[in-house]
Amino acid sequence: MARNTGRTVYLRTDGQWANKANDALKASGLYGTREEACAQAKQMLADAGGGDLTIKDGQGNAERHRVAAH
Repeated sequence: MARNTGRTVYLRTDGQWANKANDALKASGLYGTREEACAQAKQMLADAGGGDLTIKDGQGNAERHRVAAH
């Protein structure tokens, strides 16, 4: 089975923004702002050869972005 190379940024109940690989059990990092979490997730995706970034807001609405490799 192919590895899921996507990442998801979401707001945790403690108010921190998480950056998590879709196939991981734990977040790669926690951030104070959505912008910081998204920037790091985009960088990690680009470094890994690209992939899909899903960003969820506090209400669970999602937006998706394709990130290209460097």
